[in-house]
Amino acid sequence: MGATNRPYELDEAVIRRFPKRIMIDLPDARARLELIQSLLAQQKHSLSAHDLRSLADRTDSYSSADLVSLAKEAAMAPIREVRKERLVDLSVCEIRPLCLSDFEAALNAVKPSTSDKAMDKLKEFAKRCGQLA
Repeated sequence: MGATNRPYELDEAVIRRFPKRIMIDLPDARARLELIQSLLAQQKHSLSAHDLRSLADRTDSYSSADLVSLAKEAAMAPIREVRKERLVDLSVCEIRPLCLSDFEAALNAVKPSTSDKAMDKLKEFAKRCGQLA
């Protein structure tokens, strides 16, 4: 078993030794929504169901790792608002809930790590040498 982001760079002899080759595509809107909901499950936030769906729609081309980075960046926004001298004795319940504007700012900072060109190259490899999952 093996995994790579660049299967097209593997030697043909290596490729032949893997009888089954499966490409795992980027998450679709539903999977992104579920991941965002999961990431926020233990967080205080004021995002509505509509906000969450909007975020899922706006994160097309984001990988699961990209979404985790996005959520972490958004989660830092309320903490960055706290004065440094207050951070030492600040209780978690004193930090304001995450809001949509935190995610909007995070969207400006965290971009998808995979380009359309790279995805096209992976899909071409999957058509030629494997299958899409």
